[in-house]
Amino acid sequence: GRSAAASRLRPPQTATPARLDSGLRCTLRCSCEPSSEATSTTLCCSAKMNSAMFIAAFLAIVAIVLSILACVVDTSSEIEANWWPMFVVATYALAPFPIFVFGKTEDGGAATYWAYFTAGWIFAASFGIPFILAHSSVIALGNAVLSLAASTLVYGSVLGLGWYQAQDNSYSF
Repeated sequence: GRSAAASRLRPPQTATPARLDSGLRCTLRCSCEPSSEATSTTLCCSAKMNSAMFIAAFLAIVAIVLSILACVVDTSSEIEANWWPMFVVATYALAPFPIFVFGKTEDGGAATYWAYFTAGWIFAASFGIPFILAHSSVIALGNAVLSLAASTLVYGSVLGLGWYQAQDNSYSF
């Protein structure tokens, strides 16, 4: 009858882990119940991790909107809006690449230090580019402030997510 249909529509009381069929090893570990499958191929559901990822994604979207606003909003009567502040968005994409390529070497030699150095100056450039563009009167000061706010949100969300994962101790790269 009706109660049988209603019970089928209710979500299950315990979340069952979903198996990864792609063959990739997953290092996401949650505080779910242990299953009969290997933990390296099992993805557990974690509401706290999902909410942290949602907040980080929302902050990244707000940062991209601020970057676009830095390009299209006229904040000065002398300098019209232009797309020069979008160079900062390129630094968001370029900053992690040296560490991904050279940062995880086994010996920890010169390549690792060079990767961290290169990522550091790309990170610094994301804050320096708006100042240089505003100083040379390519963009207005208001547009530079919008671009700096976007950079602060992007890197703040990445650092916040990293801090949360370190505190939660349930996620490893």
